[in-house]
Amino acid sequence: MKIGTRLNLVLGLLMVIIISSLGIYTILTQKGKILTDTDLRMNEQVEDLSKVIEADLKKSRENVNRALIIGKTLMERDGGMRKDGDAWSIGGSSLESGSDFVDEVNRLSGAAVSIFMKQGNEYIRISTTVKIKKVREKLEPGSMEVPK
Repeated sequence: MKIGTRLNLVLGLLMVIIISSLGIYTILTQKGKILTDTDLRMNEQVEDLSKVIEADLKKSRENVNRALIIGKTLMERDGGMRKDGDAWSIGGSSLESGSDFVDEVNRLSGAAVSIFMKQGNEYIRISTTVKIKKVREKLEPGSMEVPK
């Protein structure tokens, strides 16, 4: 083999090794930078999502507290809750047979309202404004048992 051919072959092989080494180095450094940037962006997104969830929870708590204050005020206005035997009533209106109280709290607060009664280890819904989506009608008071 001529010296020029050998020189071309050695230089070509050397160029391939140098370019391959630079490529591998670039890939490894870029991979680390991409992982660092991705972690940073993911942490920012998690923090933003956390702030959104906290704001939503705060708003929900405020709505629940407002509905509780409205319910307490209406209950006090109507003379409080009374128990006559096994029946509960507010202002002379039975909770089991009507939904006037929960409807009024719902109308004033915009919140879904349910009243539960404890029987043994279970809680029975006795009055509610929650609607069943399939049937699209109000639940009959006392018709739905809530699991423990």
